[in-house]
Amino acid sequence: MAIHRNLAAKNRMQKQKLNADIRKQATLLETKLKNGKITTMSANKKRDISELSRKLLHSAIGFIVILIYSDSDTITVRNNLLYMFAIVFSAEILRFFSNNFNEVYIRVLGFMMREKEKTEKYNGVISYLIGCIGVLTLFPKDIASISILILSWCDTAASFVGRRWGKYTYKFRNGKSLAGTLGAMTVGSIAAFIFWGLLKHDHESSSWVEEKSLLSLPILTILTGIIGGTSELIDLWGLDDNLVIPLLSGTILWILLIGLGFGRRVMLCSNLFIQRKRGFSINSSGTFQQLQLEKKEAISQTTKVERTLRKFWKQVSVQSNPDTKTYEILLDKRSLKTPGGSKLSIPYSKKFLAYLIAGEWESQNLLLKQHSLPLTSLVSRAIDAFDKDINTKQEVINHLLRYLDNDTICYQESYPDSLVELQQMHWVPILNWVQKTYNVEIKTTDGINGLKQPDSTRKKLKEIIENFDSLKLSGFERATMLSKSFLIGLALVERKLSVEEASTASLIETISQTMKWGKLENAHDIENESTKRQLGSVICATMVSTL
Repeated sequence: MAIHRNLAAKNRMQKQKLNADIRKQATLLETKLKNGKITTMSANKKRDISELSRKLLHSAIGFIVILIYSDSDTITVRNNLLYMFAIVFSAEILRFFSNNFNEVYIRVLGFMMREKEKTEKYNGVISYLIGCIGVLTLFPKDIASISILILSWCDTAASFVGRRWGKYTYKFRNGKSLAGTLGAMTVGSIAAFIFWGLLKHDHESSSWVEEKSLLSLPILTILTGIIGGTSELIDLWGLDDNLVIPLLSGTILWILLIGLGFGRRVMLCSNLFIQRKRGFSINSSGTFQQLQLEKKEAISQTTKVERTLRKFWKQVSVQSNPDTKTYEILLDKRSLKTPGGSKLSIPYSKKFLAYLIAGEWESQNLLLKQHSLPLTSLVSRAIDAFDKDINTKQEVINHLLRYLDNDTICYQESYPDSLVELQQMHWVPILNWVQKTYNVEIKTTDGINGLKQPDSTRKKLKEIIENFDSLKLSGFERATMLSKSFLIGLALVERKLSVEEASTASLIETISQTMKWGKLENAHDIENESTKRQLGSVICATMVSTL
């Protein structure tokens, strides 16, 4: 019995010891689990901070684009981005060859990097910069800007919405959700409305102007949103979104606005289906519209001809108006009008100009050719924009002054020799003439850094063009926009340059390339003749009649 009691006591002691060990192990395990949970939460928190930092920077670039659009040109922006790319790319190379540098790099900038980017993959900024540089190089200024906005805002919206609500919606094969795509589309539409609906754009260089396009602003904003959401959703060969989104959205927008000709069919749709009134009017691109047509004439022969873009008048004449001391151009005894509804009238001092405009309309054959009415559009611009609204005139002057800092002839190359020789021959005389005639300093450079002309120069030249009459300012605007040079435009309207000389000065780089590689058949010659035609219209509009 004693033996049994001893065994029972021994078993109880061992059982108590075992329970104590189990409780100890459970407590230790619980502590480890808690520590693990704390570690996991800390890691998640770090990842969230990293992702938030990336997205804030991502979105902020969109606001920078808006500021850039109003104050700079694409060349300056692209050059600055190239500098940034060179710095970031050099740093990436050093990272993968030097562990010490990589540790410092991650310590400073690691809060904005994903884990794979720290050890296995290059920094996403590389793709971002390549995408931005690519669209600024390939596309017009406004299309490039909206493509960068789509990259900046749509991608951020897709990421934010997808993380929050993506689990409740359909998931695509690449892991992206329907919720994220819809978020990107919504933000893309908002970005398009802000960009095209609220910002001021130069109608001469903009790819889309509502009054001149088949696409209204609501339709364009919806289409842009769809393009942004689709670009963010599509996975092209595993390429980084930062590269795919801007290039893909820019390509689609280019096809939509320019490749299919939507942005250049000036008011044709409204002319064909809306205007039904008597009289005639031309718009800034030289197309016509029929006004004040009585309802009973809605399906007359004239209307049918207009719908087919065929010549709808038989006789062109010039009529003198003694009351206003102007000449008016008549199409079948009806006055030609501007897009603003004013009569296209020419002062007595420019009698020959009235006959040249009449000649433009007289020379039209069966089909109306928009490009062959440069004088008509130039005079219409002067009447509608500068004669009626002094604020518009001042806005145009301020816009043209921006070309002074980015003037083509102030950025001269040091090679090849053929280009340097052409610059010396055609650009330097213009620079010397401006400095001597107006007693101003014009800075030049052979680098790619942006120039800033002296304030005194800007002030003096502003005073000069403020004294231009409406017709001369309209001609100066066309010459400057066409040649991308404030100084070439000034020399042309002041009769320092002939049309041939101004055309050559504005095409120096093209001429240098053709000297080396030869002309591109049916391309360079057409460009040269088109430039001469437009610059010739400036000379004709600014000359004083001797008739």
